[in-house]
Amino acid sequence: MLRHEAGHFLLAHLFEIAIEGYALDAWESLRQGHPGDGGVRFDLEASFNRQVQAIESGATRSATSAAATISRRWVDQAAMVLMAGIAAEELFYERSIGGDNDRSQLQAMLRGLKFSPQEGQQRERWAIVQAKAMLERYRDAYDALVVAMGDRASVVDCQQAIAAHPAPADSIEGIAD
Repeated sequence: MLRHEAGHFLLAHLFEIAIEGYALDAWESLRQGHPGDGGVRFDLEASFNRQVQAIESGATRSATSAAATISRRWVDQAAMVLMAGIAAEELFYERSIGGDNDRSQLQAMLRGLKFSPQEGQQRERWAIVQAKAMLERYRDAYDALVVAMGDRASVVDCQQAIAAHPAPADSIEGIAD
């Protein structure tokens, strides 16, 4: 679960999606006041709303119209964040055993954005491949994050562990454009 959740955390951080916290098991999650199996809590809705506001500030559109034209880049990044746990498992264990909830969240998001079921499946596969590439590209930061999360470091300390390992020369620009 640690490597799975570190995948989500790293990509959310890289794509500037607010991370509210994380738990590595159900008991830890419950102690934090969040029932469930644990995981990284990030705010895709706030990130989505920032995208809508950016679209609206560039033109006079209704919120519904702005949401319908949400940037492809945001959709791609959100998909990668949601599939990053599965990607991490596949990358390090050659298969994934978790991620059903992640897949459900992605498919629900894509249905809400009017993607067909076939487009949703294609986007899911694409996002896993891209998330693997990101994890490989940021391997040093990912490894440092795994250690920090294993030590139950705070979100800020986890972000500092990532920051201590500068982005490679070919940073995230160009990913999901």
